[in-house]
Amino acid sequence: MTIVKSDIEVIEVECSVIYSDDKFNCRGFIPPSDVVDLAREIADVGLLSPITVQPASDVKGGLPKKYHYRIVAGHRRFAAISVVNQSLTIPVIVKLGLSETQSLLLNLGENTNRKQLNILQESRALERLRNQGLGQSDIATALKVNRPWVQTRFYVLDFPHDIQEAIGEGILTQSQIHQIHALPEEEWYEAVRHIKDQKIKAGTNRIKVQIPRKAKAEDLQKVEQKNIFQIQAMLEHMMEHGEPCLATRALAWAGGHISTGDLLMDFRRYVEDDLGKIYTIPPNGIDGV
Repeated sequence: MTIVKSDIEVIEVECSVIYSDDKFNCRGFIPPSDVVDLAREIADVGLLSPITVQPASDVKGGLPKKYHYRIVAGHRRFAAISVVNQSLTIPVIVKLGLSETQSLLLNLGENTNRKQLNILQESRALERLRNQGLGQSDIATALKVNRPWVQTRFYVLDFPHDIQEAIGEGILTQSQIHQIHALPEEEWYEAVRHIKDQKIKAGTNRIKVQIPRKAKAEDLQKVEQKNIFQIQAMLEHMMEHGEPCLATRALAWAGGHISTGDLLMDFRRYVEDDLGKIYTIPPNGIDGV
């Protein structure tokens, strides 16, 4: 059996030499019961899309001796064919020379596009990419998603395990994730308990729950330096009632969500497009920043 060099050539490979790595796959372990319907569909009409694998020699740390390939994308299809349908072979596309980061991006990208993951699974997949040294902007560009999508999942990673599990169960909406994250850490559990209690009383998850805040009413005329929680609250308010603009980007910068370079790129577009002037980003940054 030879390894093809073309990404578009499909070959038939024995299932016994293909490694399905539950720790690598962003979905984790796939129980056979979850792919019974998919297995029936494949039995009826065939496999419409081959799985993607990489040679064992390209896998960081290698694979157990009997395996020649690791699945990069297509773990559900592989489980349906090899475990449920008991097929001996499966059509594959072999990707050569993938780094661990590229492999993780392909795995997450496929599952994200198919909308098969919950937000906790997506967050834990992004954690591995973050551990590979990728920032929010890098991940957003690679996955072709907007940066707030990545930021929300980074917020999930900041929470303790039991709050993450509540998020995985769908108890918290994405808006509530932002609201709770903006609170002091000592108020996180109380906010989550409040949401759970309100939803239990209502008998459904499909209600909007306001999270109580301990802060006093703000004096709108008072001038003072704001802390990161106040900046985050103002940013969320403006994003909720308006559209992304230079003002919201400035707040995002002040809150530590985007870099100085990101803000100055937006500022340059504003100066040149809206004001018709020329602006050059200082190559060494701004004194005092």
